[in-house]
Amino acid sequence: MDMHRADAAAHARRALLLLLLGAVALGCVVRAAEPEESDDVGARRRQARKIGPDLYELGNLRIDAKRREIRCPGVVNMSEGGPIELLACTAEGKVHESVLILNINALDLQVALLLLELEVGRNPAVKYADGDPQWERKPADMVELYVEWKERGEGKDAERVVRRRAEELLYDVVKDAAARPVQWAFVGSRWLDGRFGAQLTGTIIATYYDPLAVLELAADEVNDDIWFVANKAVLPRIGTPVELIVVKPPPKDKEAAEKKEKPEEN
Repeated sequence: MDMHRADAAAHARRALLLLLLGAVALGCVVRAAEPEESDDVGARRRQARKIGPDLYELGNLRIDAKRREIRCPGVVNMSEGGPIELLACTAEGKVHESVLILNINALDLQVALLLLELEVGRNPAVKYADGDPQWERKPADMVELYVEWKERGEGKDAERVVRRRAEELLYDVVKDAAARPVQWAFVGSRWLDGRFGAQLTGTIIATYYDPLAVLELAADEVNDDIWFVANKAVLPRIGTPVELIVVKPPPKDKEAAEKKEKPEEN
């Protein structure tokens, strides 16, 4: 982890305590996450605001501290075809290889993930070359991704919300099936000449290894770009508004305890 990311993580952890107490102090975290000479003036001026109990907005993102999730607005960019290298990018990214386009600032997403006390690291699924400095980093924290959109229903259910795991939007052409459920690694982007890399390139969530992505597929398929196309059996039409939802999973010990306490069904 470089100095800038280490500083960002430290500031974010302190700010999270304020966030959970109801203090609106995220604007200073956004500024603290940038280099002093950053040219990303738009991000530097962004402010977070409280919009409800445990709810905050940072740019176009919505952070739910209680549910440990981040909601990102966007649209469907591909409903079939491929191959793809990205689950999501910005409008300035590689839109010809991305299933979704998100209307967010990539730096906002990275700061929001830090605020949920997630830590950046290497993707344990990536086959780094021997001697690559990435091996010195600890494995990244993992998240789960979901995508929601609205569809017309029938009768009194005139409109319904469809929720899918993000992997369901990917079709594995090698296995001839929808991609299996996996998690996504918080690899974190880095700074390039005073600009935030993921915002500069538009790369946000990668299915194929990208050193500037914020999140990356944590599965063997991340090592090659031959695996995935957009899953036309699941995806709605191009231009459909969606919300990408980033969820911080519960700690494994807590998850095990909850299962143990849950009464068995007869």
